[in-house]
Amino acid sequence: MTLEQANAICAKSSVCKDDGMCEATPRAGLPSDVIGPGCMATPEICAKSELCRRSGRCVEEERWCVAGSDEDCRRSDQCRELGACARGDKYCTAKSEADCAASARCKSEGKCKLRDGDCVN
Repeated sequence: MTLEQANAICAKSSVCKDDGMCEATPRAGLPSDVIGPGCMATPEICAKSELCRRSGRCVEEERWCVAGSDEDCRRSDQCRELGACARGDKYCTAKSEADCAASARCKSEGKCKLRDGDCVN
């Protein structure tokens, strides 16, 4: 299988949609037309991905899309819906009761208080 064929498979995979890992990983030490065991993210893919819009994971780090800044998180659907408006370790997380209180989850489920990085009742 060529790298081009592997890229096409990665682009259609659930890891592309869910994690922004849309390019094939070439195997180290083998010719470039032999692909490796999985798919990876790139900076361009992360920045333009559905994952960026949904989850604020807009920056590539070690072949994964991660939250790069509080601003990435604030622009995400997760901020508006769940109150996850600040960058945590690699993902967006809730860090203030104000973010929880402003979320759709607060209005619909009463989860307006902050506890351990999550908005709860």
